[in-house]
Amino acid sequence: MDEADQYSDQVGLMQRGRIRALGTQTELREGLGARRRAEGAADSDPVPTLEDVFRDIAGSRLDESSGDFRDVRSARRTARCVG
Repeated sequence: MDEADQYSDQVGLMQRGRIRALGTQTELREGLGARRRAEGAADSDPVPTLEDVFRDIAGSRLDESSGDFRDVRSARRTARCVG
């Protein structure tokens, strides 16, 4: 995520072949910060990183086992369309 933060103007976060979030780094971070504050986090909490944003978007689904060849093919097809 550090490379995406340094070298890109916009970031798209994909999980299991679907785009889950798209925006500038600032927009994604501020969105997560606003959700955390709405849930009762203190205003003094540190600014979220892109890694925090990804973990928030992916949630517990990171632990699910997949790996079916159809999942891989679908992810590649989506990536090709996104360009």
